[in-house]
Amino acid sequence: MFHARLFAETEKYRQTHFQASKATPTSPDPTPTEPGELFLDGNPAIDRPLFVQFCANDPRWLLEAARKVAPYCDAVDLNLGCPQGIARKGHYGSFLQEDQDLIFRLIRTLRDGLDVPVTAKIRILDTREATLAYARNVLDAGASILTVHGRRREQRATSPA
Repeated sequence: MFHARLFAETEKYRQTHFQASKATPTSPDPTPTEPGELFLDGNPAIDRPLFVQFCANDPRWLLEAARKVAPYCDAVDLNLGCPQGIARKGHYGSFLQEDQDLIFRLIRTLRDGLDVPVTAKIRILDTREATLAYARNVLDAGASILTVHGRRREQRATSPA
């Protein structure tokens, strides 16, 4: 999971965490328009299917980050399931589940701005009805695939799903 804002604005963060291409003599500074030689992440010979997952709380940063990976991947995923303290502090992951409008805008922005499919991972809510409404919101926003983690935000991996 990449932090969308950091990925969008920090070259070092991208180079450290996502290695889609490497420089060649004809392309010393790889970019999506002149990718250089395909490298580890995004190389269809060794890394397919490839979904790149982001955490985000701002549609603009999310789209900017996703556009940097879209030429190298098969889909972009929004992580709406992370329950960790860092996600609480940064207001992303499962800590967005109370803001269904923002979730809709995040996914719709990706769907409208990318040529690759958009997917999302969510956690279950307190009731079946609330979880189904949440899932419907994500799908209505434009997610092609929805992954549902079978635990609520406050549950850890040690409790049954």
